[in-house]
Parts: sequence; structure tokens; C-alpha cells
Amino acid sequence: MKEQQIQILERVLRPIAYDLNVMLRIPVVPYANGNCAAPLALYSVTAITFLGYLVAPEEIGEDEPIKRFLAFSESYCAGNMRETAGTIYNGLVYDLIPGGMGLGRYGAYVALFDYGQHLVLNADKLALIVLNGIKCLEADLIEDDELANRIWGRVVALSDEGEGNE
Repeated sequence: MKEQQIQILERVLRPIAYDLNVMLRIPVVPYANGNCAAPLALYSVTAITFLGYLVAPEEIGEDEPIKRFLAFSESYCAGNMRETAGTIYNGLVYDLIPGGMGLGRYGAYVALFDYGQHLVLNADKLALIVLNGIKCLEADLIEDDELANRIWGRVVALSDEGEGNE
């Protein structure tokens, strides 16, 4: 494995996976309010969007976050998120919980399901989808030098932009 692949794993992918796992270990009180569902869902959506920026074949601008979200979710997340990407992203990022949408950490449903007339996002399921996507990306990263070079170039560019902005 090349040094840049190790750096991507250690500086980007594994810290994101670690944070998600820490939040998933927070005990869930069934059918109670809160349960860290909003922070877990927001972190998951943010991770998908950031990873989408890194893996997209063509660089996607900051003004197109849903395209970034889809770039990762369509390549590395199970299921089709295209139909719900706008609801998930816009709902969580701009409204926290949009009208007609619920948020929780329990139940056997997949990440997003229709509960009567309301969409309910299971934050745990979404986080698990992201973790699985990261595992798949790690495997691709080891096999695909072009992907590794693209990701590393974008990580370095982001690091260079942040220098001196402490």
C-alpha cells in the first residue's frame, strides 16, 4: 500500500468511521425523544457529502452539495438514495427536521421509510450505511491508484486552503 493510501485511511476514512461508531454506542431509549438522533443523522449526511466531494470523478463545487451527496451514496451506499437525497440533505441541513419527516434511532426499517404520510429517517441505519460505504471505499482505494490520487489531491488542496486560518 502506498503512503498516500495509508494517509487517506488514517486521516480521513478511519476518523469518520470512529466518530460514527462512538455515536452509535450511545444507548437508545426506545421511543424516547432525542437519543442523539439528530447529531448522528447530521454527521452521517455531512460525511456522505464530504466523501462524495473526494470520490467524484469530476470536482463538484461547494454550491452543489446534493451532487456531492449522490457521488458517494450512489457509488458506495446500498440502495438508491437519488429519490430521497434532496429530502434527506435539505431537510437535515437546512431545517433539521423538515415538515412531514421524523427522525429516530430505533425500528427495523431502513434508512428512510414511509410511515403513513410521514417520512422517518432512522439515524442508526443511515450511519451503518455510511460505515459500510467507507469499508467499500477502503477496498477500492487499495485497488485503484487513480481513485487514491484523486482523493489525496483533494485532501491536500483542502489542507492547503486551511493553512493559516486557525
